[in-house]
Amino acid sequence: MSTYEIYRTDIRPKGFKVIEFEDYITEEVVEQTLAVLNDPGRVNEMVEHNFEVARHHYSYTNLEKALVALLNRSLGD
Repeated sequence: MSTYEIYRTDIRPKGFKVIEFEDYITEEVVEQTLAVLNDPGRVNEMVEHNFEVARHHYSYTNLEKALVALLNRSLGD
């Protein structure tokens, strides 16, 4: 995952497990990627973890709660 500004400020703090790189993909990034791809257990763990993080932070249920709260504040309820 490129560590662009929005990623650093909005996504990284959520706790996703990713392989990060700054401006260019280095040999170290390639080695990390190959290590993950060659370890099905690690792939599964990362996928399951990231799915749960995404569900927690980006689910329709959370979106609905946030929109209801926003509307209530806006309408003075």
